[in-house]
This record gives sequence, structure tokens and C-alpha cells, in this order.
Amino acid sequence: FSEPNDNVHFENFRHVCHKWHYKITRSLINLLESGEFIQIRNAILFLIKLLPVFPVISKLAQFIEKRINKVREEEKNNRQDLYTLATSYSGLLLSKSSKWISESDFHVVTASSAPADTTSSLKEDIDSESFF
Repeated sequence: FSEPNDNVHFENFRHVCHKWHYKITRSLINLLESGEFIQIRNAILFLIKLLPVFPVISKLAQFIEKRINKVREEEKNNRQDLYTLATSYSGLLLSKSSKWISESDFHVVTASSAPADTTSSLKEDIDSESFF
């Protein structure tokens, strides 16, 4: 751990972890937007099981929270089981919000990689309501 390259390798690891978090978030949002009961239910159950360790990046957590609230609105009068699951997860997610960290704390964003920042592109995708 005393070698100068160790820090570079650790930063690469942190960057890869960020990419994984981004890809997991993107996949889960796709499932939540699918309109299919089973996909939505499985995504919420998966999120509930992962809650102790995911999401930890505040921006990604906010995107998930936004989609969960959309599911709650859409299913309020249609499927009470999905509405209940989404409401349950929403409460659990909010209870973990104090432990979320910023993207810059999760991994170092350098000036050369800033234009290709995945979180900003995810935000643009989510804000435009067309994820792909």
C-alpha cells in the first residue's frame, strides 16, 4: 500500500464502482417504467433487499425515488399491492437519505472525464422522461 500507483488503482476501482451503480440504477428505472406488473414488483423487491448497500450516491437515489413516486401515483387506484410495495420502499429509502454521499465523494471526477460524466447524462435522460 505504500506504492505511488496504489492510489491510482484505488481511483480506478472507485470509478468502476460508480459505473456499476449507474448501470444498476438505469436497469432498475427501466424495469420501473416498463408497465409490467412482474417487472415492477421484482424491481421494488430487489431494491428493498439492496437497501442496506444501494443506493449510496445521492443523485442516483433521487432518480430512483422519483420513479418510485411515479409508480405510487400510477398504481394508487390500479394495483394496491404495487402501491403498498412502492410506498414501503419509499419510506425505507427516505430513512437512509442521511447516509447518501455526493458523486464527488464516491469517486474523483477529473476534468478530462467530466464531459463524459454518467450521472449528468442520466439526469438529462430522466428529466426528459425518455430514458433511452
